[in-house]
Amino acid sequence: MPRPVDSARRGAQVNVLKKVRTSKGWQLCPIVREANGRLRDRVRVGGRIEIHAEGVYYLEWREGGRRQREAIPNHAEVLERARLKSLELEARKTGITLDSFRILAHSQPSVPAVRAENDGRNCLDIPSDSDAGHLLLTGIEAYIREKVDLLLHARLATVITPEDNPTLPVLLEPKLLAAPPRQNYPHRSRREEASEPAQLNHSVVSSENGVCIKDAIEAYLKDVEPPQREPKTYEEYRNVLYRFRDTCKKEYVKDIDRKDCLEFMRHLYSIGNEARTVYNRIGIVQQWLKLNGITGLLHGRDKPSFVTNMREMYQPEDLEALFRACNAGERIRYLFFLLTGERDKEVRYTAWSDIDFNRKCVRVTAKKQLGFKPKDKEEREIPVPAALLDALREYKGRQTGFNRNDLVFPTSEGRPDKKLENKLKRIAWRSGLNCGRCNSKYGNKCGEGPYCGKWFLHKFRHTFATTSLEEGVSIRTLQEWLGHSDLASTMVYLKYVGREGMHEIINKSAMAGLAASALQNPAGAGSESKVTPN
Repeated sequence: MPRPVDSARRGAQVNVLKKVRTSKGWQLCPIVREANGRLRDRVRVGGRIEIHAEGVYYLEWREGGRRQREAIPNHAEVLERARLKSLELEARKTGITLDSFRILAHSQPSVPAVRAENDGRNCLDIPSDSDAGHLLLTGIEAYIREKVDLLLHARLATVITPEDNPTLPVLLEPKLLAAPPRQNYPHRSRREEASEPAQLNHSVVSSENGVCIKDAIEAYLKDVEPPQREPKTYEEYRNVLYRFRDTCKKEYVKDIDRKDCLEFMRHLYSIGNEARTVYNRIGIVQQWLKLNGITGLLHGRDKPSFVTNMREMYQPEDLEALFRACNAGERIRYLFFLLTGERDKEVRYTAWSDIDFNRKCVRVTAKKQLGFKPKDKEEREIPVPAALLDALREYKGRQTGFNRNDLVFPTSEGRPDKKLENKLKRIAWRSGLNCGRCNSKYGNKCGEGPYCGKWFLHKFRHTFATTSLEEGVSIRTLQEWLGHSDLASTMVYLKYVGREGMHEIINKSAMAGLAASALQNPAGAGSESKVTPN
């Protein structure tokens, strides 16, 4: 059974699709119009209607037996472009050539006569009673205006002056490009009529030169703005794309090439970005280019190479020293990080309703009133030890102060606490737990204040993940606890898991015995010291 698609109009040959992100990756899905015929980001995915604000619209049609597609970055132009493409296909189907036009004004404005002029100056009248003629007469005026402007620009490009071609001024007469009478479009608002010249000029520019970089970036940012993406992620996308726009010397997206991408990467290095940051930011630019139909600009050797750092974990002696330095409230706060493996923001928005004392678990749930949603848009629950639940129950009984949102770890004003990591560093500093050797990226020295890189919140999550695997938790179960959308993110922790009995096997190996014998043989060491060079 063929999938349902949305066509440009009844009986048309053009389908309107949208490329959206689904559970199976990016897919082209048919759109679903509203009752008033407008587009509101609704598409049909696997037989179900879903709302997807991300992605780009596409037109799809068949030409010469082959399927053709065209991306439409500006969603406001989708339906009109689909209608014009449908009219073009209908005209080609009937054998009418639309390479040049001359519009002859008739006395009856409701039935305009359209003629296609060929090189032999023979004009063909389109009969109004035919199906193709009806389609053309109901909407061809906008299409003709676009083609006339394109023809005009083509003639100007070949330096044809009005003196050389006396027919050229005829194309510029306002009455020949006049819009149809207002009564034919009762559904138009005054705002749409006022903006019609600007839209017409934009369509001409898009048809000839492609989409401007500035317009393409704004259209993309409109698709990914919150709540579609987290505010922090959106800000990063916007800053990167605006910087690319300001440094790129091209005006249109279609003109961007490999040199522009390499130049942008060199610019990022020049302002102090490290290789990993450059890699991530050029990836944002590549994603934007891909949605505009441009791929394969950079080769594998072009992308920055960087060292993948090991996941840091707290050692038992580190945790013992930290918890000895904490007061009662601080101790339960950072024990919660360690025993749940939650992210900083998830702990920040944990409410008492998320603590299930009966099922002995902690949940990560969305808080619409606070604007919080879990990463990857999926709620989850994590089993926790009974000792933590007992400590939480006692902590709740001692909790005082204003707490409108019923948060577990609120500020004194009852808001989510955004300074939990700074508080952790202050505990380490006042207790003498700083390493004394590291410097922050802002130039702050570890030995002079609460800036030690050894102490940070995400390290609790690394410790939780590695310890869970060492205790025999399956990788799939740990993936659910951590809230990872893909298994590869969880499998990173496998390389840090110490296997039980592994050191005993290594100590009994032949190589270990040989090393022990060599280290315990002083005669061999002395004989080596007496060797003279040849």
